[in-house]
Amino acid sequence: MNYAIEARSFPILCLCCHNFWVLKDLDSGATIAELHGLAFDPATGRTLPIGYTREHRLRLFVYAHDAAYATEAGAPVYTTRMHSRSRSQMVYREADAKARWDAAVRAVPALNALDLGYPPLGFSLLTGTVNSNSAYRTFGEIMGVPVHTFTRAYGPGLRCGLIDRGRLDELRFS
Repeated sequence: MNYAIEARSFPILCLCCHNFWVLKDLDSGATIAELHGLAFDPATGRTLPIGYTREHRLRLFVYAHDAAYATEAGAPVYTTRMHSRSRSQMVYREADAKARWDAAVRAVPALNALDLGYPPLGFSLLTGTVNSNSAYRTFGEIMGVPVHTFTRAYGPGLRCGLIDRGRLDELRFS
């Protein structure tokens, strides 16, 4: 199969955006999976549209659209509503796209183990914002693909990664 990695951006209140990644099958045009960083409530075990309290955490998720890939990745078969309502930008379509994607998927447990807080309302005025867009940036850096910046929407957290350069080098596709 021929794969591509696609950057996607979901608008939030016409001002901001949630960025995430998609793995595409170029032969069929089908989406294979999505990679997201999302606000998560550990008390209920559910994802949230945005963090509201200091107890909410940032968690990273792989959502498979394809049943065979779900088995391979150990991910649920699920399509987010963000997928169909997002803008896309093809960022990588070389022969090693799937291997790069797999590096990001393998990093999910290590990144979730950081147990990072999700800032209330998705941004922090006093420190660098670490949120879903920071996860998008970190996934892109791990895959070694261009981290596309979408125009017409502000992506809070896009400038901050989740991990330091040394840890990034350990997780990065090589």
